[in-house]
Amino acid sequence: MDDVARLAGVSKATVSRALAHSSLVNKETRKRVLNVVKRSGYRINKNAQRLRERRANAIAVVTGPVARAGHELAAPSTTPALLSDTVRALTLREKAVVLLPANAASRQNCQSMLAEKSVDGFVFLQSRDKELLSNLHALNVPFVAWDDDQAREPYCVVTGAARQAGRLAGQYLAGLGCTTTLFVHAAQDALAATRQSGLMAGMESGGCQGEIRSLVVDDSSPYGVCTAVRERHQTLVGVDAFVASGEPCTLGIAWAADGRDFPFGKQIPILGFGQFGLSERMPARVTAVEQGLAEAGALLVEKLLARLEGIDPVPTTLPVYLRRGGMA
Repeated sequence: MDDVARLAGVSKATVSRALAHSSLVNKETRKRVLNVVKRSGYRINKNAQRLRERRANAIAVVTGPVARAGHELAAPSTTPALLSDTVRALTLREKAVVLLPANAASRQNCQSMLAEKSVDGFVFLQSRDKELLSNLHALNVPFVAWDDDQAREPYCVVTGAARQAGRLAGQYLAGLGCTTTLFVHAAQDALAATRQSGLMAGMESGGCQGEIRSLVVDDSSPYGVCTAVRERHQTLVGVDAFVASGEPCTLGIAWAADGRDFPFGKQIPILGFGQFGLSERMPARVTAVEQGLAEAGALLVEKLLARLEGIDPVPTTLPVYLRRGGMA
């Protein structure tokens, strides 16, 4: 920094401010300093910067078991896409990432990590422990949290709006005149009840007083769902729409519908809940109820960084879409 200051004809403090894009440095001086930095190959010493700012430049990402493709876990889980997007957003902002298992994210551990300058804040991708998060909020611990469904919490959350997605699906089916819907979900699906509740509310708001039957499957792989639907078809007389909670269930129903012995006809509506991009992986006959999870990781990171700068971030509910399947 001494060399950069000498070559640019400014003080070390001005070099530091120019590199931090401070408003105290005019454009001409900043340009001169940056030109010297570029020519000389100067690099900021990140460790020294962290010590000076008394920040770790590291964020703890609290995650539960990661759901494997094609499976639902009995415990609430983190999708690989959400975890990957959150880590990518932190990396792009030059933040180190500390992965912290949910069972290790106690109030005491979180406070210790902050006190020791191990991390600057937390992103909770596993946020079922509302009491813990409320306690951390009361202690002014900097964090943001992901929530599967719309929540009214005192702390900042980004929510996936599972009930809202169900309501949108119900309104769509009511508009088609469907009266008897089969709702298929895995026995361990933590969001099934919320989605089904929204589905019923959406059908009622669309003027439909129809019936929603449930088919709970133990094997939630596409093959397992396909087999279960075909085995139960004789007891499902009158069903005029299928709704699947999750991508594997949706694909399994689509497979069953392609069978020659499928008794419900080729035109019966099939709706499936899933994350953003589900429609691209589904047959054209499927209508995907997509939740905009593609934005979730970046939103969580931006809100936490705002919190670290003293800004109180507002909760955000992700958008929900209806899209036709894209596969021929």
